[in-house]
Amino acid sequence: MLRLKYTIVLFFVFSLFSYAQIDKKEVRRGNRHFKKEKYKDADIDYRRALLKDSLSFVANYNLANTLYRQDAFAEGLQFMSKLADFADNSAYASDFYYNFGNLNTKQKKYQEALNAYKQSLLKNPDDVDAKENYLYVKKLLEQQKKKQQQNKDKKDKQNKDKKDKNKDKKDQNKDKKDKQNPKNNKSDKKQQKTGAKLSPQQAQRLLKAMQAKEKEVQDKVKKAKILKAGKKKKKEKNW
Repeated sequence: MLRLKYTIVLFFVFSLFSYAQIDKKEVRRGNRHFKKEKYKDADIDYRRALLKDSLSFVANYNLANTLYRQDAFAEGLQFMSKLADFADNSAYASDFYYNFGNLNTKQKKYQEALNAYKQSLLKNPDDVDAKENYLYVKKLLEQQKKKQQQNKDKKDKQNKDKKDKNKDKKDQNKDKKDKQNPKNNKSDKKQQKTGAKLSPQQAQRLLKAMQAKEKEVQDKVKKAKILKAGKKKKKEKNW
């Protein structure tokens, strides 16, 4: 289970891009409200402080932790993210990365959370809570990746099944169409055997050739009959 830690900055360190301090009154009032768990009032106080210095590490950091207490994790992460490039220069670097990890965990950004806890441990290796959160989120990340892979495999299988189903349906429609038009199929096969249709000129030449061949055959038959008749008469004369 995620171990929570909501530290706030109780005194002023620096402003991000300048050394000008923000009005201490708003932040101190916000800190008092935070300690009394009056988070809505603390929220207002820190936002007022940011109106005077929007780059204040203190006000941004404390407001992010206050939003966490109000379950406004997405907005809290926005304010905390502004400080990511400057946290190493803060005396609160370890706590910053710890709470930054918590906010990312709540948003199910487990890889970012894991990186944040790792940075927290580098700043404070003895932080038991950071170690436990690191191991906890590492397990969540493994489960998340496993689920993502399962979803991907499931989607790939669904796409494959859909593709196969469409192919089967297409083949069935083709078979059905072929059965509904058997004459066309027979005609197609006959056309494939006989080849292309002859032109009128080709048909005329083919007809003349057939007639000439037939005449040649008839002439041979007549000649054969005459020869046969001649041989018969010759035999009769000899006798």
